[in-house]
Amino acid sequence: RGVRPTDAGRRFCERARSSLLALDLAIAEAREEEGGGDGELRVSAPPDLARFLLPLAMPGVLRAFPDTRWEVRAEVR
Repeated sequence: RGVRPTDAGRRFCERARSSLLALDLAIAEAREEEGGGDGELRVSAPPDLARFLLPLAMPGVLRAFPDTRWEVRAEVR
């Protein structure tokens, strides 16, 4: 017996995957432009995004930029 996502779940995963890929690209571009990865970065995200997607993305980002100070805010705008 297996578990299958609903159509809505599949669409969500596709969008989430696209968002994470875009984040990876943005990180790579920032690294190339700045020649490193030290400094400060502020991330503001809706609570649902912060709760579900940031935990997936942050470990890789933190490894890529170990000397960067992060400020993450989950807020509704």
